[in-house]
Amino acid sequence: MLDQRSLINLLHQEADIAVGCTEPVMVALATAKAREILGILPQMVDISVSSAVWKNARRVGLPGTAEKGLAMAAAMGLLAPVEAGQRLLAYLTPDQVQQAKKFILEGTIKVRVIGDKEGLYTRALATSKQHEVIVELKGNHKNFAALWLDGQLIGRQGEHLDLQLEALLAQDSQTLLKQVFSLPTEEINFLYQGANEILAFAREVEQGMREPLSSLVSFFRRPGTEVGGLAEQARTFTGIAVAERMAGATYPVLTCAGSGNQGILAAVPLLLMSQNLGADPKKITRALAVAHFTNMYLRAYTGKLSPLCGAVTGGAGVAAAICWLLGGSNEQIINAMQIILGNLCCIICDGAKESCALKISTAAVEAVRAGFMASQGAILESGTGIVGKKLEDTMELVRKVYQGGLGEIDYYLGKVDYLLSAC
Repeated sequence: MLDQRSLINLLHQEADIAVGCTEPVMVALATAKAREILGILPQMVDISVSSAVWKNARRVGLPGTAEKGLAMAAAMGLLAPVEAGQRLLAYLTPDQVQQAKKFILEGTIKVRVIGDKEGLYTRALATSKQHEVIVELKGNHKNFAALWLDGQLIGRQGEHLDLQLEALLAQDSQTLLKQVFSLPTEEINFLYQGANEILAFAREVEQGMREPLSSLVSFFRRPGTEVGGLAEQARTFTGIAVAERMAGATYPVLTCAGSGNQGILAAVPLLLMSQNLGADPKKITRALAVAHFTNMYLRAYTGKLSPLCGAVTGGAGVAAAICWLLGGSNEQIINAMQIILGNLCCIICDGAKESCALKISTAAVEAVRAGFMASQGAILESGTGIVGKKLEDTMELVRKVYQGGLGEIDYYLGKVDYLLSAC
């Protein structure tokens, strides 16, 4: 069981500010680090990624550009400040973006998928006339697992992110909830600030104060109509925030379990719900912590990058937090998660792109409803579809379904362009 300090450290590790989808950002961090070690721009760069990273990075918009793809992310990383962490792509000038495009045209960047690597894995091999550098990130979007210079291991100079989500599974969900409720507010209040910034951005787009990048914004904004009802407000503002982020908006997002979209999902419905209830900032902060830790706990069963869409586990976290805000007991909080899992468990992750907004906004609506339902005594009985006697039983079933029955889905979804052309 993780102690209180370890829980707080894990939260800070997984809830970090990022600009842009975190998978292409991971690739950019790899090339930025390689350039830093070389001291000059490399002549050639070979990028190797897992099928899960490939799937999530291939079609998502890159911040501040109209570009997509791992090669462009790698090229932009060569010109970006590695010390900026997951915000590095926001620092490029238009001239640097053009220079990155030139790298692509010149064939400087090569990208391939490694079939035997799972989850979060990126490797950059960069060469100059005199030297060769290898940078490897794995397990976490910003964790430099190993660095080599001319065949010699020169260290693990990253952030040494040794805490793994799987460590949360040393206790059951009830015990984890009790731990979360005991965390000092001052150690977790950054969640409140991050959530407010996300909702403020979404409001600015919805009200026309920012020019939208995504065509989906008009779907969520519904010009000429009032945004009504808590669930519909959650759909509107969550959908707008995700659509804009996936289209390449350069606004910073506080991640949840390493995912910006899941961070948006955790933030928006809870702030709207809290405003509806008139909850004070300390209570909102505690609710956000419940959502974050619940999502991390559930992702520990499936892995951060898996065939299971983050809308499912993120939605369960929001449902749990809303149930708690409504005065639900710990048992009812667990029931709220079970309702979401019984409802949404078969949503697959088909890669990061603008239409993630549809899935995340659907999860936001269903999370609000599940939180209310559970607080009023609703329950899904054991044996109702995939729902087990305990939350842990349900997640074991979910894990078996996705690791067994859908084990190769990342590979095939990474090949979706080829598959569609063959239809």
